[in-house]
Amino acid sequence: MLSLRGEEKNKTYIYLKIDKKSKVKIKLYDLTGKLVKEIADEIVEPYNESSIYFKECDGKDYQNEYVGSGVYLCVIEIENKRIIKRVIVIK
Repeated sequence: MLSLRGEEKNKTYIYLKIDKKSKVKIKLYDLTGKLVKEIADEIVEPYNESSIYFKECDGKDYQNEYVGSGVYLCVIEIENKRIIKRVIVIK
């Protein structure tokens, strides 16, 4: 299960259902393939069988500046699975 929610200005929350101890990587790329920011790279251990893991994305790049309007790719890797979602930023 994956959910992306933009509940606050300049913030998006990424929700993942994690059912076992897993290595989670979340990276944001622009459409040219340039890495904009690594949001997560950690081992997650759920506290029960249906744990929800979430990570906040603040809309900033590695230089701590807000990204511009456009389309980005959010790449989520959990163990051997890869999920790619488009993220549209509108200012």
